[in-house]
Amino acid sequence: MMNFKKHEIALQLQKTLKDGFYQFMNIHWHQLDDIALIYDNPVCLCLDLLSLYHHRTTESSLQQTLLNMQMKYQNQNHKSLTSISEEDMFALIHDMQKMNLMAFLN
Repeated sequence: MMNFKKHEIALQLQKTLKDGFYQFMNIHWHQLDDIALIYDNPVCLCLDLLSLYHHRTTESSLQQTLLNMQMKYQNQNHKSLTSISEEDMFALIHDMQKMNLMAFLN
């Protein structure tokens, strides 16, 4: 059951990252089709997307929010999905979805 939950998390994160990269770069990042990439380095991928959006926005309050998100997850960078708690992964997915929504509204 635990492995199923991790895979469910990986699929949610995969969809969120695909949506984010498409939204910011208007491209489909086909490398994200490989779920192993999500399992190997989920936080690093999220930090890349946060950084991309941070550099593209000019609104200072939004930039600060993005920096706060980056700092929140920095200590888990380069960890695999299986070594991060479910609670932390759901928080990461929630933050990434929130970031995608903020980007859509701006």
